[in-house]
Amino acid sequence: MTFNIWTFLFEVVNFLVLAYILHRLLYRPLRDAVERRHMAYEHAQAEAQESRQKADALLLQLTTQLTEVDRVRQETIRQAHEQALAERKKLLDEASSTVQARQEAARTALAREREETLRALHEEIVNQAVELSRRLLQEAADSTLEEQLANRLAETLEKLPEGDRQAVRRDWNPQSGAVLEAAGDVDGQALERLSTVVAAIVGEPTSVKIELRTSLIAGLRLRLGGCVWDASVDGQLKDLELPSERRPDRV
Repeated sequence: MTFNIWTFLFEVVNFLVLAYILHRLLYRPLRDAVERRHMAYEHAQAEAQESRQKADALLLQLTTQLTEVDRVRQETIRQAHEQALAERKKLLDEASSTVQARQEAARTALAREREETLRALHEEIVNQAVELSRRLLQEAADSTLEEQLANRLAETLEKLPEGDRQAVRRDWNPQSGAVLEAAGDVDGQALERLSTVVAAIVGEPTSVKIELRTSLIAGLRLRLGGCVWDASVDGQLKDLELPSERRPDRV
């Protein structure tokens, strides 16, 4: 085989032409396509990265929101629990106060009822005792007791302080005189002594009107102006019946 330079040159020219044609028709479009595909890939990568970042940001936001929602839920549950405990305590306190008030009212009512019962029982016993004493004293009353009570009344009036005497004179009306209530007949000597004492108290002689009061059982009761001196058995018994009430002066 002989080497032909023209054939070689022709083949070189053909190769160059073919290379040029391939470069013009195939390589450049292929390179452009590769570049476009590479750019598309990078763009897709960038979009994917951006989407991933957005997704991560959205996930972080959602996580933060969920955390906040959970915190708010826990706080709401805690507040509701505390409020429920406070309401429960309030209701228990109100119920306890109501129960205590009712118990106190019941104790007060019971004590008042007991006191009233005891007082009624005491009054009943005292009244019965006084009534019994009244009957016994009515049976036992005699002239000696009448004389003793009359003397006691006279002695009390004789020892009356000057201030009390002046008070009697201020309230005394001469037209009213003096009223001597008696359970029975008054001894003349006792009546004279009482008249003298009354005259000394009012500062002038005055008449003593005698009124019969068998309810006195025994003794005397003197009414002079607005003042009363009681030296009767009935007055003493009434003091036993109602010791808390104000009674005429006892002698």
